[in-house]
Amino acid sequence: MMAMSDLFSRLVVGQSTRYGALEVYPLFQQGDPSANSAHLSTAYVLLADALAAGSARVEEISEGGSVPTLRLINDGELPVLAFDGEELVGAKQNRILSVTILAPAHASLNIPVACVEQGRWRYKSRAFAASEDMLFAKARAKKARAVRASVARRAGPNADQGEIWRDIADKYAAFHVEGDTSAMSDVFEKRAAHIESYEKTFAPSEGQIGAVFALSGRIFGLDLVERADICARLLPKLVRSYALDALERDDEAAGGGSASSPLTDEALAAFIKAVAQAPAAASAAVGLGEDYRFDGRVIEGGALVHAGRALHVSAFAASELA
Repeated sequence: MMAMSDLFSRLVVGQSTRYGALEVYPLFQQGDPSANSAHLSTAYVLLADALAAGSARVEEISEGGSVPTLRLINDGELPVLAFDGEELVGAKQNRILSVTILAPAHASLNIPVACVEQGRWRYKSRAFAASEDMLFAKARAKKARAVRASVARRAGPNADQGEIWRDIADKYAAFHVEGDTSAMSDVFEKRAAHIESYEKTFAPSEGQIGAVFALSGRIFGLDLVERADICARLLPKLVRSYALDALERDDEAAGGGSASSPLTDEALAAFIKAVAQAPAAASAAVGLGEDYRFDGRVIEGGALVHAGRALHVSAFAASELA
């Protein structure tokens, strides 16, 4: 995939930062004038900004609703970019996006989602609002595996809803959370102060376009976008996502769990190379562009490519999902 090769060919890995069980390696792009150029800065708008401005809205697909599908109405002049795993709150139940989507301007689009609030099926609001959270990292990786399998069956980019509910239930148990609707948001709220510490530790750096994330000394995943201004907006959500898994490991370590081993430069380079060279199957994306799904043997995840540019690459070490 040329867009992936071009993006990865100029990657530079920065100095890592560690806090608790989470270690983050910032990624930068060397010698690419388009990465932060002004002419690209208005190519699309992020979903959270479009919702806040009122130029886009996300609603239930009908009065009765449908758990795996929502409708995104973009009345704006620019396409809207929404990231895999981002949470939308409100309407009949909170959802997360199953894949990264670039919604066309002046269009209505049905988008694949999954529920992260099992116990509510009643209107809290007519439209959804953007959340600062996204599906926690391990569940997001498992969702990517389910989406790949669904796409391979030609059933569309659908998550395994039962698996997501089980993953949320496991987090409820791990963090001793109680909630009326089994909402993922209750888990984030339970550990809000600790998650905020993670978020402050891993603030985005100037020029950063992505990061590799390691948990307990083992590489877990990578997220990469084409522009530093987009990364600055996405990274806090990603850090919060990984922080929830890291906190569970922190709790285990405090209870006598095994300590993490250091991550070698060789392991980091090998993982980045594996993502760059991972076989991927292409299909028409939901909205604009092409959706690529890695084959899952070494790397799980995918990428959204539009107009020859990789807008978002999300990759996970398949070995960590065994």
